[in-house]
Amino acid sequence: MVKKEIIQPNPVTMARYQYNVFEKRIMYQVIGQLQREMRGEIKIDTSLFGDRYFVIPFGLIDPDKKNHYKVRQAFQSLQDKKISIGYDKEGNGFEGRFINWGNLEKGTVTLSLPPAIMPALTELATGFTAYSSVVVMALQSTYSMRFYEWLSRFRDTGKWYTTPDDLREMLALTEHKAYHNYNLFKQKAIDVAQKELQDLYNIGQSDIYFTYEEKRSGRGRGGQVHELIFTIFWAEKGKLADTAKTEDYYYVAHFLKTHFQAKTNDSKQYTEKVLAKIIEMDATRRAAEIAEKAKAKENPAAYFRAVIKQELGM
Repeated sequence: MVKKEIIQPNPVTMARYQYNVFEKRIMYQVIGQLQREMRGEIKIDTSLFGDRYFVIPFGLIDPDKKNHYKVRQAFQSLQDKKISIGYDKEGNGFEGRFINWGNLEKGTVTLSLPPAIMPALTELATGFTAYSSVVVMALQSTYSMRFYEWLSRFRDTGKWYTTPDDLREMLALTEHKAYHNYNLFKQKAIDVAQKELQDLYNIGQSDIYFTYEEKRSGRGRGGQVHELIFTIFWAEKGKLADTAKTEDYYYVAHFLKTHFQAKTNDSKQYTEKVLAKIIEMDATRRAAEIAEKAKAKENPAAYFRAVIKQELGM
């Protein structure tokens, strides 16, 4: 059975980089495969020069399976961008690009990664951050993805202390002058992540959400924020989808989010019940097939409701 947890080395979790959602999904899949290889579950192909080849189903990067251009753009961007990992007080650290090249053909993504980055990605000595692939693949904001990683690292302590400047640095936003304004930074990054994680937690698709407190210099609310204290709320892992069905569960969850957008209690309860029911009945594969067929219908939501009612009694 494929484990649903992706285990990411903490130097990568706390690294400085700014990637978009498609680039982050690629990173998650690469790191997940590396960890599976370390557990002896798979063997990743290696070239004579030490390059590693990762083969990923396209649907794990783009659940809609229609954003081919954006995925190809992600390949180009990952070749140009650099990742900085693990700088210490003496200035020691790693700088390098993430991939050599990427190829998309017949529903499959193939990536080549340079050998120099492998030790940084598989480093064991500094500990791990474990997080659920079900959650990270459902997130739509790269800020939410980064916050989920950070919160997962510190969830056992229940608290995470940082500063606005350090947060900007890890998100690679220090060169964006607009984000030097704390209120804008808070609105565009922190609050976006907080809302998305809270919403997913409420419908059982995330095991973590957070609240935060601002520590200000001086008296009252007029002082500058010099510290952020995040309080982490963590549910037991059993609330999430079965490990072997991550891709199917994610696909169904994405379909429901897209086609059942009405912000009413009935709509939210229906989404929650469907996701819980398909896990309970071990029917995520069948639900994904129904969702795939429904997308071609004139009224996808009505078709999905009708078939799910007939087959699952909902």
